[in-house]
Amino acid sequence: MNIPKKKRPAAMPLEDFADRLQLTMRRLARAQLRQERDYLSRGLITLPQFRALYQV
Repeated sequence: MNIPKKKRPAAMPLEDFADRLQLTMRRLARAQLRQERDYLSRGLITLPQFRALYQV
């Protein structure tokens, strides 16, 4: 029986991978901010205020 070996994906230079990952993370962060509707993401309260409210 001939069992084909798994094909390895084409090698990508680390710099190219890092650039693509950075673009993907930016898109993901923007999409998350579009979905969020809380006071912190809308800029109505600051991060220290949010932390204080979280402790209460």
